[in-house]
Amino acid sequence: MWEYGEADAQVDTAASTSYFPLLRLLSLFRPGTVRFSSSLSEWFDWMRAKLVFVSGSKSGTSIVLALGHNSIGRKQNQRVMFSRDEIIVSAEHADITYSDGKYVLRDRNSRNGTFVNWERILQKTLEPGDIIEFGRGGPSAQFVLDTEAVMTPTLDLAERGTPDALGKLTTSQTKGPDSTTTGVRRRFPSTRDFVSLVQGNKRRVLINTIGLVALLAVVSAVAFWQVHQRRGLQDSLAEFALTLDAERGTRSVLERNLSNIQVRYDSLLKAVEASQRERRAAEAAATRNVSTRNVAARLSGGVGLIVYSYGFTRSGTKELLRYRTDAQNTPLTRFNSRGRIVPEVGFGGDGPLVQRQGSATGFLVDSAGWVITNRHVAQPWSQDDGLQDLRMQGWDVEPQFITLQIYFPPGDQSYPLRVEAVSDRVDLAIMRTSSRKINAPILPLSTEDRLIPPGEHIAFIGYPTGVHNLLFRVADDRRNEILSRVGEEPVDLARELARLGQIQPLVTSGDISDTTDTEIIHTAAATGGGSGGPLIATSGRVVAIHYAAVRSPIRGDPFQTQRGVRASFAWELLPAWLRNKLRQ
Repeated sequence: MWEYGEADAQVDTAASTSYFPLLRLLSLFRPGTVRFSSSLSEWFDWMRAKLVFVSGSKSGTSIVLALGHNSIGRKQNQRVMFSRDEIIVSAEHADITYSDGKYVLRDRNSRNGTFVNWERILQKTLEPGDIIEFGRGGPSAQFVLDTEAVMTPTLDLAERGTPDALGKLTTSQTKGPDSTTTGVRRRFPSTRDFVSLVQGNKRRVLINTIGLVALLAVVSAVAFWQVHQRRGLQDSLAEFALTLDAERGTRSVLERNLSNIQVRYDSLLKAVEASQRERRAAEAAATRNVSTRNVAARLSGGVGLIVYSYGFTRSGTKELLRYRTDAQNTPLTRFNSRGRIVPEVGFGGDGPLVQRQGSATGFLVDSAGWVITNRHVAQPWSQDDGLQDLRMQGWDVEPQFITLQIYFPPGDQSYPLRVEAVSDRVDLAIMRTSSRKINAPILPLSTEDRLIPPGEHIAFIGYPTGVHNLLFRVADDRRNEILSRVGEEPVDLARELARLGQIQPLVTSGDISDTTDTEIIHTAAATGGGSGGPLIATSGRVVAIHYAAVRSPIRGDPFQTQRGVRASFAWELLPAWLRNKLRQ
């Protein structure tokens, strides 16, 4: 088969991306040993493998796979260690081994089996995008190739040609086996060595034994004397206690006892009051949490799924960049300056468009169609190195949306969007539909987001992992039928899911862990595709707009924080007349 080069057309933006369509076509030509990469594939450098957990206790986290053996199970010291509560996973369930540039998954005779793309396997070479399920109905993860980027916006960006398996892109840290700091290993003496040692030192052993027996005799005598003395002391204490009992009938003793009882009563009363305060506080917190989720569920109808595709036009024209094809509509290729086979592209013709597709989240703030989302959703090419690479190759091109659409739950309302304003300070943008009125809930913006303290409960509404996550709400046979008939592109899938009434955002909850002048850091689960989703406080108002997950700068550390832009910056982007209307 054709082999991808070191710059395969794949980008990690913490968002689902799709490959250029030609790369899939070239893989069907003929067997051979030719290595190639798209001229556009030189956009991508070093890749690394990891598991992105899409369900189970590790949902929303990821772990980088070691270049060697990776054990998986509930047992201690597994490379990927699941919670003890996930009993569907065996103690030693499976392992993933890196060899000859491939990652091979092997089932370790687990009780409930290991599945790849919903088929049970004993051993399988993993491909990017494969969905691994540890036991039928157990926790699942997606095998992906990722970059070492420290901060990635949670934009569900997909090139054409994504892998067939789809994953749900939503913090726990695994432990490896203990290591020692030195290579010295102590050898314990054997029984034969011990016997030889005793026989060679008989005289010393005899002397030590006699000394030990004498020491034990002295210790026993001292212990017997102490026991005798203790018994005498106990008899004296008993006689003294009898004397005190006889005197307790006096008035002074009774008053003292009454005072002690009063002190104990006061102490118990304070403890009861403190317990009642804690119980009331816990009940109030639970009520606030339930209230926040109820408000979020009620407002979820105003949170829409944004899908888009964009291509590249010749500067000053509307002519889109396309792949070159011959008379039989077969894509043409050429050798680049490095001797690699790359597709031919150019303006004009009937070849497939050079384009990207993706999905994100936006929410309605006015029934006239005003929608708030992220800047990197309004300008998705800002997260794509392809535009800069094309210009470096001499192409005078500009990015342009081909499709920009929003679907409101359950999908019966869909509208084209246009970008109205983009912030140059924070990751926010304003879009608007062409409709005069939209029949969906309006999400009110907070004007007091700076008064929100850490610890405040919040709810997140959005579409983490984008369109592909919505497919998992459909039965397996129906999902496979949709994929075979429609394909894997976000724009086409969104249109089909909207027709079936399957457009519905996820609602997750968490707390505010910290705040800055521009951001609110929170713990609600949100992954790629959740960009632009609202964060709703207990007041029922939007206090921030989620935009990214910031990864730990430590290599291999899966810890990450969720970030949102304060709602006050959204007010600055709205027109003055609309600000006055919303405040009223």
